[in-house]
Amino acid sequence: MRPHEAKRAVAGLRVGILKSRDEGLAHGEAHDALAVQSVGEEADGIREACAANGWTPVDVEAARDPHATLASLRDARVDVVFQLAESIGGDAR
Repeated sequence: MRPHEAKRAVAGLRVGILKSRDEGLAHGEAHDALAVQSVGEEADGIREACAANGWTPVDVEAARDPHATLASLRDARVDVVFQLAESIGGDAR
């Protein structure tokens, strides 16, 4: 595949951004709290990169139940996923 063909092949890419709704931790280490707080900025950067490449960013919420998370990913019909969930329900472990 030539470079220009590869670019066309991913033109309609759907990019999942898997993250929780957590904005902080209920308990845990300071470095864990910092990681949780930075997820929003990281997600924004991924969305911007997707837009610059003509890709569609799709937010997917990470749930405490892994089956629910997998179902959400399937329903979102994403091609690739960035896993940014640093905590779920305020728990980083």
